[in-house]
Amino acid sequence: MAVDARGSFGPGVVFGKYRGTNVARERIRTPIRRTDSEQAARDRLARGARAWGDLTELQREEWAVYAETIDRIDPFGNIYHVTGQCEFMGDYAITMIVDEARPTGPPEWEPPGEIEGLRVSWNEQSERVWTSWTGEQEIEYVELFFTPLVLGGRMSTSSHMLTMHAVRGIGHDHYSGPYLPGAKKVIFKIRGLMSNGQRGPWARGLVPPGYP
Repeated sequence: MAVDARGSFGPGVVFGKYRGTNVARERIRTPIRRTDSEQAARDRLARGARAWGDLTELQREEWAVYAETIDRIDPFGNIYHVTGQCEFMGDYAITMIVDEARPTGPPEWEPPGEIEGLRVSWNEQSERVWTSWTGEQEIEYVELFFTPLVLGGRMSTSSHMLTMHAVRGIGHDHYSGPYLPGAKKVIFKIRGLMSNGQRGPWARGLVPPGYP
């Protein structure tokens, strides 16, 4: 090849150099393998983005005003506010998870607070995590995540004990799982949800407690 070209061309050719010689090779696309939960999250994001595009200009302005009233907290404890589109898409995704009506206008009441009476413990006999709550607060669902802890503080889904995600109605006052053979540890985060997509703050911790 005499042309000093670089980069990809079209859907199938990549130009470059190999040992001082200009070459052209077939473009190889590495397939992206997603789990069912990853694909579902991607689908919720795409649908939320399309739904945002279908809102009127007035509805978008209302979401922007609403977003300024909602305090979000970053990992360092700092308060910040997201855009109206982010608030809408977050609420939209949650209504898909709990299979409730999709939002158009912003909620008219305050988001839920922390889950009252929340307890997360490890049952030594069954070797399972036991999560319970009182159900006396103004929430309609409880969302739970459990992720295995590996040394070094990294989260992993490569072992047989994969990341678990569950949503329970407030009428269920407990959740049993995941199975922890040999007293392995998991990082958990749990929050309350509303049918309109509003969500409370995450409660985070380690079970069984202590590190490592």
